[in-house]
Amino acid sequence: MCNYAAMCLQEAFEFKPEYEGHLTVLARLGSGSACRSVYGGIVEWRGVNPSLLDAKNVNIDEISRLSIAKQLFKQEHVKDWNVLVVIASSREKETSSTIGMRNTVLTSPLIQHRVRHTVPERVDAIVKAIRDKDLNTVAEIMIKDSNQFHACCLDTYPPLLYLNHTSSLVISAIHKLNEILPIKLGYTFDAGPNAVILAHDSVIDLVNKFFVELFGVPQERLNEKASKGSTSQITNTQVSNLLAELQKKWKDEIALARVYHLLRTRVGDDPQKLSE
Repeated sequence: MCNYAAMCLQEAFEFKPEYEGHLTVLARLGSGSACRSVYGGIVEWRGVNPSLLDAKNVNIDEISRLSIAKQLFKQEHVKDWNVLVVIASSREKETSSTIGMRNTVLTSPLIQHRVRHTVPERVDAIVKAIRDKDLNTVAEIMIKDSNQFHACCLDTYPPLLYLNHTSSLVISAIHKLNEILPIKLGYTFDAGPNAVILAHDSVIDLVNKFFVELFGVPQERLNEKASKGSTSQITNTQVSNLLAELQKKWKDEIALARVYHLLRTRVGDDPQKLSE
């Protein structure tokens, strides 16, 4: 996705975009996710009002110009927010995102309600929460929206089963951690089993260490930041007790789980042109 975005940014140095968001429209031709990678910070990919798509004589080119990505907040606004990615599978998906979403639109009644009602309301709510730096609310909205997305996947015929055994354990562990932590964790899964966890600076080392210990992730499967975080100590007694409880209670389930990589990062800054 970032490759498509980089290609479009390179083009930006050669010609002037014709309208706001033009580069993101070009990036979207390669990948939907790429259009959000043209900018840094917090970016919104604006959808198209479904009523426009229902109209007769729809002009696809004009509609395409409405579906653009726009930067809402600079990286500095969320400088103390971190991302921990749990890679729970190395296999190629049985059903691609493109084919899966097409089948969902054709067969899932739930997706229609989601697109027309739930998503617009949640976008407004999460933008406000980000503006207010209210991470607890952001986390709750992330979790609910991710869960509903995968409910739509299950509502598809035939169903799309993107989450796996490891994904389920990560979800359960996060909800248990959220009963303890002062600043809650958020999670989201796209069309796949890999968890993207949102965590504040004040808890990221704790959470990093927790998942390394829970799944027994070896150092060679951690990126540099995750490796540094794995050397910290769990000083929170409640979290330490929870870890011991789950290692005992989930012993058989953990044995069947597989974490291929644990990657730690944070929200990126605006694109930079590199010297040759």
